[in-house]
Amino acid sequence: MSVIIIFAGFLFYLYDSEYRGDKIATEEQLLDISHEIPCAGEAFWMVLRNNPKPLTLRSANKIASECNERNKQLQVLSKTRSDEG
Repeated sequence: MSVIIIFAGFLFYLYDSEYRGDKIATEEQLLDISHEIPCAGEAFWMVLRNNPKPLTLRSANKIASECNERNKQLQVLSKTRSDEG
């Protein structure tokens, strides 16, 4: 019985770590993200240049999301200014 519990715990750990994105992002995953969110490529480059540790998939998605949100805010601001002028 204890072997089954240990095995189930191990499977849960594998699933949980994959789900949370704690694994190192591959070059292909970073490219896929940067194709979906173009500003992410430059953001990845800046982070990797300043930090020698590899990006996890979770951190790469967070960086891309922040970059995308920042771009959306700039577009709204730019549109608001052009409407006023």
